[in-house]
Amino acid sequence: MAIKTVAIISPGDMGSGIGKVLVQEGYQVLTCLEGRSPLTKELALKSGFQDTPNIATLVRQADCLISIVPPESALSVAQEIAGQIQSANSGLIYVDCNAIAPQTALKASEIINGAGARFVDGGIIGSPPERKGLTRVYLSGPDTSEILELHGQNLEFRDLGDKIGTASALKMCYASQTKGTTALWLHSIITAQSLGVLDALRNEWTSSHPPLWGRMEDNLPTVPHRAGRWISEMKEIALTMEGIGLAPDVFEGAAAMYELVDAVFNQKGYSEGPPILELLTMIENHLHDHNE
Repeated sequence: MAIKTVAIISPGDMGSGIGKVLVQEGYQVLTCLEGRSPLTKELALKSGFQDTPNIATLVRQADCLISIVPPESALSVAQEIAGQIQSANSGLIYVDCNAIAPQTALKASEIINGAGARFVDGGIIGSPPERKGLTRVYLSGPDTSEILELHGQNLEFRDLGDKIGTASALKMCYASQTKGTTALWLHSIITAQSLGVLDALRNEWTSSHPPLWGRMEDNLPTVPHRAGRWISEMKEIALTMEGIGLAPDVFEGAAAMYELVDAVFNQKGYSEGPPILELLTMIENHLHDHNE
C-alpha cells in the first residue's frame, strides 16, 4: 500500500517541519489541534496541515501516524491511539519517533500491536528539515518498507533493520553525546564559577582546546528554553544505559542539571536564553539560596 495520508502528533518545531516537507511532496498531512496552544496551531496551519475535529477522525483517515511528542508522553499517546485503532483503523502504521529508550519503544510496540496495527520504531537525529542534510529519520522493525518509501526534499529516511528498539537505541546514544555533553559543560563551568576559577579555566581551554570555549558560548545560551524538554530525554538515556548493565547515574545527573536550568530560567521569566556568564550567575545564586 502506498502511503497517501500522514497524521502527525504533534506539530511542534520538528513535527511541523517534517509535515511541511511531506505537504510539499504532495502528501495529505493531518493533525488534531483540539486543545493545542496558539503557537502549535499557527505552526501547523502555516505548514499546510489539515486539522481534524478529533483523534478518532485523525486515526480513521490516516494511512500512517507519526508520533513526535515529549518522551514522557510517548506511552500515553500510544495508549490513546490504540484505543482509536481498535474501532477505526487496524491497518494504520504507527511510527514512534520519540526520544525514548529501547525498553520504552518495546512497550509502545506492544500497545500498538495489541490494538491490531503495525508499529515502526523511529529516531530523529538533527534539526527540523529547513535545508538538505539537517534531518535523518532512522527506522527499525519488521514493517518499515512503506515508511521508507516516503520522500521529501531535505528529509531522509534510513533503515536500521527489523528489530524494534534499534532506532531508539541509536537516538539515545547520539543524544547522550550531544545533550549529555552539554550537561557536562554546565556542570564544569558552574563549578568553576562558584569556586572562582572560571577565568583561569576559560584561558586554559582557549589555549589547549581553542574551539571549545567558542562552542560553549554559542551553545549554552540556547539551553535554557530547551532544558525542560530535555529532562525526560536524559532519563530515557539513563534507562537505556541501565538496560545493558551500565550505571545510570551520569544521565540522571544530566536530567537534574536540566531541571535546575529550567527552574532558574522559568523563575526569571526570560523569553530568550541569557548570555553565558549571566546564566552562570543566576544558577550560582539559585544554588546559594537553596543551600543556606
